[in-house]
Amino acid sequence: MLNLAVMLENSARAVPDRTAVVLGDLRMTYAELDTAARRVAGLLRSRGIGPGDKMVAVLGVPHVTHGEEVKACVVLAPGAELAEAELIAWCRDRMAGYKYPRQVEFRGRLPTNATGKILKRELRGVPTAP
Repeated sequence: MLNLAVMLENSARAVPDRTAVVLGDLRMTYAELDTAARRVAGLLRSRGIGPGDKMVAVLGVPHVTHGEEVKACVVLAPGAELAEAELIAWCRDRMAGYKYPRQVEFRGRLPTNATGKILKRELRGVPTAP
């Protein structure tokens, strides 16, 4: 099944050194973004959220002074509890300063197209073409 994790893993394998996120003059490659996403997934698993439960998208979003910053969009399983500050602190303690998410958005669902692909433009807040 093709999902965001598989697509990110495939990109990390195919073009590991290609830039995926830009934060000021720092760059995060697909391999580094894949590692960061896996770490976030590890925290969610430690809170009882497992594969197939719900989804997480980790992506670069526009930032006024840095160009982009890392954002995690999280859909928690029913009854699961996780605070934004807790997730950010957990990531900050385990990732390089420019790699951990600065923003966390908890959502009821992630926007997807008809084939199930996550619509990252909608998560970034970037207008789509008419």
